[in-house]
Amino acid sequence: MEFIQEVQIKSSGFEAEYGGGSGVINVIQKTGSNAWHGSMVTYYRSDGLNANDQCLWFTTCGLRTNPTIGSSSSLRVDSPLDRDITKSDHYRSVDPGFEIGGPLLKDRLWLFTSYIPSFTRVTRTVNFTGSDANGTPFGTRSFPETQDVHNALTRLDWSAASKIRLHASWQYGYTRINGTNLPDPDPSTPHR
Repeated sequence: MEFIQEVQIKSSGFEAEYGGGSGVINVIQKTGSNAWHGSMVTYYRSDGLNANDQCLWFTTCGLRTNPTIGSSSSLRVDSPLDRDITKSDHYRSVDPGFEIGGPLLKDRLWLFTSYIPSFTRVTRTVNFTGSDANGTPFGTRSFPETQDVHNALTRLDWSAASKIRLHASWQYGYTRINGTNLPDPDPSTPHR
């Protein structure tokens, strides 16, 4: 969002330049100006800041079939669904970044650049029941995962003449995830 200056949504009555479409969404990037400006931002998210065990974007929850009541193909009855809320993962996410813009040549050439990475760490602890072939119980194991996302934008605007303005922009988005595939989380309340 830090790369965006304005979002226009037009559903009717838009200009002829857009043709006969049924709607227009126009996203305008930030640009430099004749004065240098900039800012630094940081976002922080963590499971320690959550209020309760609601179904949020970082939890796996939803409906599951009730294992105590089976389905019957002869009666054409499906097993009823239960709400399944799982234990929350331990996670933290830090998104530091900056943006800066200004003139390279006053009234002629402007620069805007911004970089906002995101560093997320998730640890899922799962209690495995059962044991291996030697009788050793599986027990509790933790599964860490790291996700690093790098977002950058650089834009140059050039006023070639009084009625001609050109721009070139470069956007970068790179994601790297390390760790084991996270197994299904334990339920927050034991299933019967």
